[in-house]
Amino acid sequence: MKNKYFVYDNNLLKVIVNYELSLNDFLVLVYLINSYSKEFNVENIALCTNLDIEKVMSSFDSLLKNKLVTLDTTKDLEGKIVETINLDNLERCLEEVKREKEVKDYETKIYDAFEREFVRTLSPIEYEIINGWLDSKYSEELILGALKEAVYNGATNLKYIDKILYEWHKKGYKTMDEVENSRRKEKELSNTEIFDYNWLEDDE
Repeated sequence: MKNKYFVYDNNLLKVIVNYELSLNDFLVLVYLINSYSKEFNVENIALCTNLDIEKVMSSFDSLLKNKLVTLDTTKDLEGKIVETINLDNLERCLEEVKREKEVKDYETKIYDAFEREFVRTLSPIEYEIINGWLDSKYSEELILGALKEAVYNGATNLKYIDKILYEWHKKGYKTMDEVENSRRKEKELSNTEIFDYNWLEDDE
């Protein structure tokens, strides 16, 4: 762009690819994101992007068809009707891409944890099993807690971990705090039963 620095969200590149937009579309969109004025001014866009007016209009039409931008009709201080550019749809697309990245990063951390503890690369089937746990809405905390439990017991396989998760789910555990609290109560109950036992009445 001409004689000016422009900034844009890195997620915008993913949006461009998803919608199969052209380079001209990208340039126009970056201009709109950085423009202080939301008034639709084709001449200013053409001047700043070094595109001719016809190409600007073609790209803007592409952005409208893809519903990344919309045109709102408002009145200025003099009561004159003006068209202003609305980027709300684009913002929603950027947020969606951001959430997708966060989910992917979250899943990658879990896979890395398993490979680190297993000291090997996961097989495609193992990836599918872990994906199944995530789709079943097991929390990352519980999955990693079950992994830690399995490793502690020397059972580095997903079948053992799946059994742990199943038992925790059956008991209604949502967090590792609930697991630990339950174990603590069971231990306290067990100790109480030992101390309450009347050894004098034991004939043996």
